[in-house]
Amino acid sequence: MVGHKVLILGIQVRVLAWQQNYNYSNMKNFEQPQPAKNMSTEKPEEIDVGFKVNYKKLWDLDISVEEIDISKLEANLDFPYLEQEGTDDWNLTPRMLIDNFAKEISHAKKVEKTDLDYPIEIYFHNDNWIILDGIHRYVKALMRGDKTIKVRRVSKEMLNKVRNNY
Repeated sequence: MVGHKVLILGIQVRVLAWQQNYNYSNMKNFEQPQPAKNMSTEKPEEIDVGFKVNYKKLWDLDISVEEIDISKLEANLDFPYLEQEGTDDWNLTPRMLIDNFAKEISHAKKVEKTDLDYPIEIYFHNDNWIILDGIHRYVKALMRGDKTIKVRRVSKEMLNKVRNNY
């Protein structure tokens, strides 16, 4: 539990620093944040499932909404769900987005505009809750310092019903 508090506190400190230094005029010439040296730019198996889902069917599922401790989603901080500005591969993790928020303009705008009244979609895989839909909402909740987040838990059976057939 202490580790989760340190993680959230560390993010809050970065957000406070960002809020004090955020200046759109300095964004013309910026250095692209780089993925960690050991990070593959291929989508990990855990998140690849989310790219094979029919979201309309997913959102139409009758699943109850609940609030969970946001620390239960910590594993998602280091999965490359997104693309960095000016690239075309999976090389931006939620942690990197938070750390480089002013440089990731399109994602920053999505985070700012996203509505936390809508739950995120998660499923259980390899002992972790993995986000299927709602990365920008997750980042916004972290940046606000929220302790909980609204979710819909998608079972494997439900996930199989909403998969795209390629």
